[in-house]
Amino acid sequence: MNKKQKILKIFRQNKGMTFLEMVVILSIFGTLTGVVLFNYRDFGSNVEMQNITNDIALRVVEAQRSAISGRLGGETSSIDYRPTYGVRFEYGAPIADGRFIYFIDRVSSHNFFFDTPTAGCPGGECLSESLFKEGFGIDRICLDKGTNCSFNKVDVLFSRPYPNAIIRTEPEGGVDLAETQYGDVAIQIKSPSDIIRTIIVWSTGQVEIRSGSIDDIF
Repeated sequence: MNKKQKILKIFRQNKGMTFLEMVVILSIFGTLTGVVLFNYRDFGSNVEMQNITNDIALRVVEAQRSAISGRLGGETSSIDYRPTYGVRFEYGAPIADGRFIYFIDRVSSHNFFFDTPTAGCPGGECLSESLFKEGFGIDRICLDKGTNCSFNKVDVLFSRPYPNAIIRTEPEGGVDLAETQYGDVAIQIKSPSDIIRTIIVWSTGQVEIRSGSIDDIF
């Protein structure tokens, strides 16, 4: 066998993939790409859900610290004034996915309830408003270990010098007692891919972030 024949033989032995082999490889590559993209979407949703629930928990803790430290927030200090800060959770109309609002219960009302400002937020009692990323939002609000889920808004407040949470669905109508109406509130957050986490605020002031729905937890 001369040199030319050897070169032709090598060329024939290394002629590359057949059409069928190429189709199989492309199919495998497409399947792996789909799996990676699907898992990446779930990973992104999990990260966003973690960020949202952490932001909510930190905002509740901020309200607690501001109240206990006696932060005045522009109010005039007096012997009878107890700085009260809170977080309003609400969903449904006019904001379907819901929102949470960090607020101060000002001296003019001091009814242990968030009074919606007429000029928008921030303003009045509202210090800041947080909306959810599209597709994420409040799915349910339940009180007393998931036994009462009939409300679409609830206020969690803190009043100096106590670390306890004041959980209310309506203003204080009587004497300024700063009494909580409920033992706990659970806020269920849902993602576009149906990932669910729940933030629980107990009347003791403890805040928890739990995986799963309210029904799963209680």
